[in-house]
Amino acid sequence: MEQPFRTACMLCRRSMRLGGGLGEGRHVAAWNVAVCDPCHAENPQGPSLVRHPRLAAYLRSKGIASAENGAGFVAWPAEREAA
Repeated sequence: MEQPFRTACMLCRRSMRLGGGLGEGRHVAAWNVAVCDPCHAENPQGPSLVRHPRLAAYLRSKGIASAENGAGFVAWPAEREAA
């Protein structure tokens, strides 16, 4: 039996399965990162770059503009937005 692909959430580092009916998270294509369902649900406006410095550093390293709002959150990209 094949084992489902596992990866770590970019925000909390929780191990999770992606895809299919077994999915415990989602791939954010525009950022090319995986985010677990609890982290996505806890950050409806988008993740805080202050609270999640690993994500902030990653976005900077990839040259991805982070449209941070005044509250320190970066909005989740559109579901279909490509990298």
